[in-house]
Amino acid sequence: MRIAAFRPKGKLYPFVRTFGAPATLGVCLLLSAGAHASPDAKAIALHKYETLKTRVMGNDLTVNWAEFRTVAVDAGMESSFDWHPTRARVLKDLDAGNTESALAGAQTVIAHNMANPEGHLLAMMVYQQLGLESAADREHSIVDAIVKSIMSTGDGLSVQRALSTVSASEEEFVVNMVLDADTESQASVQKDGESFDRRTVRSEDGAEHVLWFHSSVQPVAVAANVLPQ
Repeated sequence: MRIAAFRPKGKLYPFVRTFGAPATLGVCLLLSAGAHASPDAKAIALHKYETLKTRVMGNDLTVNWAEFRTVAVDAGMESSFDWHPTRARVLKDLDAGNTESALAGAQTVIAHNMANPEGHLLAMMVYQQLGLESAADREHSIVDAIVKSIMSTGDGLSVQRALSTVSASEEEFVVNMVLDADTESQASVQKDGESFDRRTVRSEDGAEHVLWFHSSVQPVAVAANVLPQ
């Protein structure tokens, strides 16, 4: 079972509209150093992550999602748990009608990183299958907010107007869930002293596109100084 492409609330994201055209798209990735952050920087990030997590759990979806995504990576949330096997089990449970197990799996992904859209999308699917529209709509709103915080950073048509991501996981989500495409190949490219991730992807209509991803995660050496107070 493949997860259907995520459908945003209201108007489509600008980047999605350009994807259907025969154009070359763009974005950059500077690999996150969160897994190797200094103890002080990691502690600051973890404190900020827990603060924002508490707000979201209290139904405050007005948090700065770009900030939330960044501190989640700096706090080590992305490096401490591989959600891919859990997602596969959730989809299998949904196919079999085991909604209780599927919901538990989705909540496990969310618990490990509340700023990762994957768990919220899975939870939305489970709630929809259960007919719990209010709960499903809340999860949809969270995914929508996360995706908008990524897609609003640029149109992806050049490195200078790149989309900003904080992890390879987010790149996957943009390609698979937002653009409904598959990665054919990817390579790291150095440009102006920075590392870029170039993905060649194939869209649903069979066309190939080149995507470049840029990360907003700061190098470890300055992480303690740039993290929000």
